[in-house]
Amino acid sequence: MALSGSRAWSVGSRMSSYQLASLVTKLNISPVKRIEFSFDPFGTNVRSCRDALFHLYSNNVRVTNVNCILKVNVKSDRSDPNMNVIFNDGLKVLFKTNNLTTLELLRTFDNMCRERIIETDKDEAAPKEEAPKSKSKKKKR
Repeated sequence: MALSGSRAWSVGSRMSSYQLASLVTKLNISPVKRIEFSFDPFGTNVRSCRDALFHLYSNNVRVTNVNCILKVNVKSDRSDPNMNVIFNDGLKVLFKTNNLTTLELLRTFDNMCRERIIETDKDEAAPKEEAPKSKSKKKKR
């Protein structure tokens, strides 16, 4: 028995919905300083940018970094949708979301955030070098 085209498509989208839901619950934006979304709502292929915006504005994600600034620029100039991320360490990343799915976009963003969290944890766990203590010699009387 072969599945019809619409049935096969809905099974695939349902599977990616589960993956997306599990990814969003684990998303941590603590190493992010600022996220800017820019899109034309009437343009083509803006769905992934709008969906990513929706998921990153959720309370579960916002709680991980309340100091993160989320900014939205809605344009009407038929420009391509993009997501500009500025990390706490100064790295700037521009995601051109025109040909990306929401899952691909958030998965890549999550991987970059996890790398920054791991680097921060390693820096904090490494012992800090202390200056050698000088021994003062006291004269006996």
